[in-house]
Amino acid sequence: MTMAVMPGAPRRARMWAYAWWQCRDFAMSRALVIVAVGILSGWPLVRMIRAIPDANAAGTTMALSAWMHTMVLLFVFFAVNGMVARDRTTGTYRFLFAKPVSVPRFYAQVAAVNLLGLLASAGVMYLVALAFGATLPPRFFFAPFVVVGVGMGGLYFLVSVLTKHDVSVTGVLGLVSSLLYGMFGDETGIRGILVHALPPAHRLLAFGGVFGTGSAYGYTLHDALWIMGYGVGAFLVGVLLLSRRPLGVT
Repeated sequence: MTMAVMPGAPRRARMWAYAWWQCRDFAMSRALVIVAVGILSGWPLVRMIRAIPDANAAGTTMALSAWMHTMVLLFVFFAVNGMVARDRTTGTYRFLFAKPVSVPRFYAQVAAVNLLGLLASAGVMYLVALAFGATLPPRFFFAPFVVVGVGMGGLYFLVSVLTKHDVSVTGVLGLVSSLLYGMFGDETGIRGILVHALPPAHRLLAFGGVFGTGSAYGYTLHDALWIMGYGVGAFLVGVLLLSRRPLGVT
């Protein structure tokens, strides 16, 4: 016996049907910028390393560590800004959700696509670096993208849900957080507790070096777990808010 479908019953669109368009949007609007900036900024460094006759692996790793420390925040910014705010600013969300689509699931999938797209873009830069003679372990190259991508990505996602001005708000929040950590981060009283509830921007700015070994920038495995944990928590709060408040609310 077959069940009849009511003519007026709405059917939820399959989320995977949007994945191709989300991947295409990332590739055209974000990945090209990330790879282009990465190659243009890294090429002089690779040429300099290759021009040194007695350059060793340690020197190469330190030089690339300095480049990674400088550029990884910019690459992640290109990948994660405006995940929700862009659609709210342009009004695109009205067309996206004209069909019965789950808003939290849609933007959770956007966040996943953007993070995977960031790693794929990093993979392209890694292959280019290897092709031009750079020698570095994969964990050194990809770990900053994973840690900062999850940390910054989760924070940008939450702020993007709360306001259309996610770039400026996140920038101010990061600056204020870094200043307050510097002033009260070592305190054990109420101010120290409140400061530690802020985003760990001071550790993001210090991030760099080989995963799990530490570096001249003061990076430790504890920092990585702290940054990623904060990002995951912010992302989950953002998903919860998407299920409870209209996108049109600023």
